[in-house]
Amino acid sequence: MWELSAKFERCCKIIFQALHDPLFSFKIEKNKNTIFAKGVLYMDTSAYIFVEVTQGKSREVSQAIAQIAGVVSSHIVTGPYDIIVFARAQDIQILWGRLISGIQAIPGVVRTITNIVAE
Repeated sequence: MWELSAKFERCCKIIFQALHDPLFSFKIEKNKNTIFAKGVLYMDTSAYIFVEVTQGKSREVSQAIAQIAGVVSSHIVTGPYDIIVFARAQDIQILWGRLISGIQAIPGVVRTITNIVAE
């Protein structure tokens, strides 16, 4: 019989859930010679977060933001803000507690403005 490692089995479950649940998102990442998946179940709260950063830090900050669980996308943009982030969470407390606080803790972040998606 085939013997599956716990990590491989977890990756398969995450990918299976992502294919069958539109509120589930996952990232597949490569760490040296290992490929793994991490997933987050999203529910009701989505937000666009506008981020202002110190000069010359946009790429570094955007990459750090992209690693936070719940972040769907992080893009460097032109205009009054440097980065626009789209994120999802189970509720507003998780959005604030994990996502926004996590973004604000990144060195180089000057200010954030959060816009909760209404519709």
